[in-house]
Amino acid sequence: MNQGKRRQKKTAEVHTLGRSLLRGGLFTVLFSLLFLFFMTVVAYQTDDPTKLLSPFAVLSLLVCAFFGGFSTAKTYGRQGGMTGLIAGVLLALLLAVLSFCVPAYAEGPPLLRWLSYPGVMLLSVLGGMAGVKKRADKRRRR
Repeated sequence: MNQGKRRQKKTAEVHTLGRSLLRGGLFTVLFSLLFLFFMTVVAYQTDDPTKLLSPFAVLSLLVCAFFGGFSTAKTYGRQGGMTGLIAGVLLALLLAVLSFCVPAYAEGPPLLRWLSYPGVMLLSVLGGMAGVKKRADKRRRR
């Protein structure tokens, strides 16, 4: 009977983690679109916006990776490093698929592209750790 309760608890956690990843992913997509719109407005205020495309693209990727880990961990509420890592791996897989499907993404420097995958995962883990509520110190004062 004890094993049945453990299985129910594990299945409930998996469903909660899946929902948290889905909700965190949706929040990340919305945030990414708003952030990219903001960066576009900033770029078009300059004389030559093409000079800012590469730095703004890298900055957007890193900020959105951090926010992806943060929002997923905030939705899940615990285990920020793990949820951030899962969100980062999913984002890195999405980037890998896009690099094969969209020729414009593959045109960038290969070193930067290969460094972006671990960078995305690391920032997502850091975002996940920042997104979890800190536990209050439960030690009693004497």
